[in-house]
Formats: sequence, C-alpha cells, structure tokens
Amino acid sequence: MKKISLFCVLFLLLSLPISANWTNFVNFSSYNKETIIDSSIFISSESGLGKYILGSDSLSVLTTACGINSNKIIDMNKSLSSLYLLHDSSLSVIAPESTYSIPFPVETGNHPEYISTINDKIYISTDNGIISGDFNGVIYQFSSYSSPFGQFRKILLCGDTALVASDSGLIFSQTGAIWDSTVWYKHFKSELNSPHVNNILYMDKILYIATDKGMNTYYNNFINSIPNTGLSDSNITYSTVINNTIYAVITNHVYYLGNNKWNIYTPLNGYSIDFIEGKDSTIIASNSSNIYKIDLAKKDSSDNPIVTDITPTTLISNNIAAISVDNRGKLYILYGPYSSRMDILDDSVEHYQFTPGYPSSNGYSVACDRTGRAWVGFWSISDSGVVCLDTSKNEHWYKFPSNTPVVSDIKFDKKNRLWLLNYSDYSNLFMLNKDSTWTKYNNSYTEWMYRIYFDSHSNIWLGSYHIGEASCLDSSGIWHKYTLTGSATVSGFSEIDDTTMYVATENGIYIITNLTNIEHITQLDNINVINITDMTKDPYNNLWIAIPDEGIYVHHNGNWQHFSTNNGLVSTNFGVVGGGIKKPQKLFAFDKKNNFMYIASFGGISRFYDDSMFVLPDNYIKLHIYPNPVNHGEVYIDLIPDGITVSVYSITGKYMGNFTNTDIESQLSFDASLIPPGIYYAVAIKGNRRLAI
Repeated sequence: MKKISLFCVLFLLLSLPISANWTNFVNFSSYNKETIIDSSIFISSESGLGKYILGSDSLSVLTTACGINSNKIIDMNKSLSSLYLLHDSSLSVIAPESTYSIPFPVETGNHPEYISTINDKIYISTDNGIISGDFNGVIYQFSSYSSPFGQFRKILLCGDTALVASDSGLIFSQTGAIWDSTVWYKHFKSELNSPHVNNILYMDKILYIATDKGMNTYYNNFINSIPNTGLSDSNITYSTVINNTIYAVITNHVYYLGNNKWNIYTPLNGYSIDFIEGKDSTIIASNSSNIYKIDLAKKDSSDNPIVTDITPTTLISNNIAAISVDNRGKLYILYGPYSSRMDILDDSVEHYQFTPGYPSSNGYSVACDRTGRAWVGFWSISDSGVVCLDTSKNEHWYKFPSNTPVVSDIKFDKKNRLWLLNYSDYSNLFMLNKDSTWTKYNNSYTEWMYRIYFDSHSNIWLGSYHIGEASCLDSSGIWHKYTLTGSATVSGFSEIDDTTMYVATENGIYIITNLTNIEHITQLDNINVINITDMTKDPYNNLWIAIPDEGIYVHHNGNWQHFSTNNGLVSTNFGVVGGGIKKPQKLFAFDKKNNFMYIASFGGISRFYDDSMFVLPDNYIKLHIYPNPVNHGEVYIDLIPDGITVSVYSITGKYMGNFTNTDIESQLSFDASLIPPGIYYAVAIKGNRRLAI
C-alpha cells in the first residue's frame, strides 16, 4: 500500500501539567464507551471522561482541567495501566503518574473513528484509511495509509500477531503493517456469520468474534458459531469479559454466555443498555444518558443484585447563553432559546424549572442584586418581561410598558436599581422603581441595542446589534452617540481608566476617551482582536477577552496570559446564541465572595482561580460606598486590600466606629443604624498613614 505522509512529533515536550487553577462543569452525557483499568471504570463521552472507582457510590467527571487535551472523546483504548483517549486531531494519555497529549496528522475531511494500541504502536482508524504511529523512545512517527479492509474496530495482540476486527472480516497480520495484505497470515470473511466484525475477545485460549450477525469462535484453526437462539436480533453492538464470563449487548439488552448459549442478564432486564463493564462485585452499565451500578454483593427481596442509578447531576446543556453570580457565590446559568430551565451552581448543580403560565423560555439576560436575588430577562416578542427569583425560590414577575417587550439585557447600578434594555427599533432604557413601576429613558440616537454597562461614573453604555452603533447616557442625563465601522455588533464593554472605555465588536475594539474621542484598533499589543465574543474587567483591574477558537486572553500587571483547552479551559467554542437574532454570549461572571472568574462557552463552564492574579495593591484604594445616602441600614465598601482599616468620622472629627469584614472577599460593611442621621466621612488607614477619604 502507498504511504501517504510522514510526520514526526516530539513526545517529551507534550506533557500537560494538571492545572490547579481550573475547575470545569459540563453537561456530561451522550456516553459512547466503557473501559476498565485496574480498579477504575472509565466512561467516555463528547463532553468529558467519567471515572468510577470500584467500591465507591459515585463517579467523577474528568475534563481539560485534569490535563486531557479535549473534552470530546471519540474512542478510547487501554494499554497496560494507561488509557488512550482519541480526539479529533490528538490523543490524551492517562498514565499512572502523568497525563500527556500526542497530536497526530489528520487530512481535511478525514475523521478519526477508532483507536487501538499494541506495545509501542498506535493505530487510528479513520473514515478514509489508517494512521499508524511508532514510538522509538524519543519521537512518535505517524504515517497515513489507505485501508484494504475498511475500518477496524479493534486490534488485539496475540504473541507477535495482530488480530484485526474489521469491516471485511477477521485478519491475522504482522504487527508492523496491517494495511499490507501481503503480510497477512489469515483472513476470515465468508467463514464468519458476517464479515462486519464489531469486537474480538480472548478468553481461555478461545477467540470470540462478535459480528452484526452473532458470535463466532476461533479455536485450534477452526471457526465455529454460537447459536442465536432466543435473541430478538443478532447484532452484537458491545461485548466484554466480566469475571471470566462473556457479556454482550444486543438491541439494548444485556446477555451473558453460559453453556454455549445466550442468557438474558436478569438484573438489567427492562433497562436500555449500550455498554457494560465490571470487576469482582461491581458492574457498571450505561446508555447514552444514564449510568447504572449493579452491586453483586447486595441483593433485593427477590435475591437480585441491587441496581442503582449513579448518573451524575451535571449542567442541563453545554450551550450557554449568559451567566451571573450572586453575593453568596451562587452561579446562575441560562441556556437561551427555547429553554425554560436554568442551572444554579454552588457546591453542586441544581436544575431550576420556571413556573409555566407566562413566557419563561429564551432566557438571555441574568443579573443578581445586592440581596442575593436573581433576575432573568426573557427574549420574547410579546408579553415578555423580567422574573425575580428570591432567596426562597419564589418567582416575581415584572412586565414593562413596551409595544415590543423584548428584554435584551439587564443590569444593576451602584444603588441596586434594576435597568432593562428593550431590544426594538427605538431601544428604550427602563429603570424599575421601588413601587414596581418603570421609568423610561428614550434613546433617540441608537436602535436595536442589546448590551448595557455601567462605568464608575454612573454613565450607562449601550451597544447595538449589527448596525455599528453605541451610545452613552451620562450621569448628567445627556445622550452620546458613537458610529462604529461597518455593521459592527457590540459584544462587550470595559472601563480601562477614569476616561477610557473599550467597546468590543467582531470588527475590533473601539477606544472612546472623555466620552467624545473614538479610535478603532484591530491589534491590542500582539493580539488580533477582530472577533471578540465578550470582554470584561474583573474587580482587580485584569482585562479578559474571549476570542472563538483561540481562548481567553487576560491582561495582568502589564502582561498578557493566554488560556485554552491545553491548559485547563473547558472549551474555546464561543460565539452567538441562536433563536432569532444571533446574540453573542454573555460569558464572564466574577464571584466576589470566593474570587472566582466563571467563563461560559458552548462546551460548558470553567471556573478560574489564581491568588496571585486576584490581589489588590496597597495603593489601590477607592472608597465607593453604597448605598449612599443610606437610611438606617448597612453600607458597604468593596475591594479593600488586607491590612487596611476603614473608620467612620463625623464632620466634627468624632470617631464613630470601623467597617468590619463580611463573608465576601475584600468587602467591608458598617451598620449606619448605630449612628444618628447626618454627614459622615469614611477614612482608609494603614498603620499611621491615611490613604483615602
């Protein structure tokens, strides 16, 4: 056969350290295979790898945060005590002492399907051929070949012979050149129940050959067949050996082989099963959406083993539209079009179903107020509005006066007032009053707006969809209009300093200074910024930018850091949310209580923590007190560095008390009900030095 290409890959440079800074959350489902290694059973999927340790009651989900190269796992294969995971263009190898990645070449339009490893060789079956990898102790050499037998399903090493289960029968070949039919020792095709071999198993000196027409055996140079008696079908889609017994999955039913005939596996009778593996007293069976544990050591009243559903509770979906964090550290997750549910993420995932009876699907905007309530705005062309979910999970519905009541974004200002942006040809801005009425601010400058942002001066910034416009309602009530290049869609805002605002679009960043001057850039230092999905600044002055297929760029202390799936990010699949207007994701949310940055994607959510990045310098003191003024209640100051004392004084200089710590990182509070009404000063002090008033 003709060799198509040769690639050399440095092996020693591809080790991936497991990042302690990342935790990923995914919708772990669509399971596609099980494999057992030592005391662990692994379950692969397109959104991570499940790991069940024998004897435990639950399983964990491994993602890119654990060092694997991609959450999309196409196939997997064990070799001794290592697990090889097949991705679109790379392998992840989970060895006992490390996890590392091996890239391999894939021609355009050629998709990997199966992987087998024997000794130091890697075989990858694609829809158009075979990729073979040889490791010589220093490098992997990958070569591509056309296949004489279609796809293989499994390659089993028997002595120095490779046994190949393929679309064209069972092949006995030299290990070094399975694609070369001239070095084949044997080729069984017509002798089998079917030439389409799904799997091969070796037990007690007998080779079991699972096909789509039943099971054959090979022993002492003879092919025999196991009768299909009692089976509703004969396509063996999965087969394995558990405790020296052959198990098979046929039409989603589990059978075991005893006395040369198939017997229904009673504990799973009535269950729909795709895969099954086990060892000793534990069996794990799964389908595309459920995982079951069969405990052979525990019996029910009918003397059958106990079957328990151990499917982990994970995200509703990986296609995330928007996220927000409340002051208790709870993350609220919306899934956009047609979804009437959301997730609440804390130490675990809680699914929340909105009450039927009013438009509660297509949630695209979420914001949390200072009291811990979550507010959700719905993208609906009629009878829409905002739902407030209080801390007791009670829903409160607020409609707003508009002919086209589409909610494109909601935000809270420093005074804890809710602002709503109405997506329409006039893009009115609404503020919710304490009496549940709305105050409308007519925006005569810009239409079709769907992003809202408050800067430190209480200016309100609005960004448009696909018409190349932005506007600002300044704190004096004056509107400002900004024309952007072409039909730019605004995907984010970031206040860089007291006079400078960044406006992110798919055409680059627009820099607006002093509310008047505008500059357009497509490069920020050495980063191409022409396709930004979202942009934000965290409370510690770090700038975050999300670019599809590239990942996250963070500007910290004058330097850029880049995060992708190679170093822990769950996915680089960012973009626009479907369902009518294509809306860029709102994918950043900072948890002030725990100092976490959450990043959403179309592959799940990442949580990032770095105590060296989320730290305040001593000279960063801005006493933004809220609410101000206050009437006999708590007032707060955010972002106060360690070692700083904030004291309260009257206008005559009388000491009234100190702000105290709250359960939120770097936040202080003071109970104003303890002092008479009046005017007071807050003073930040370190040692004997006054830093700010």
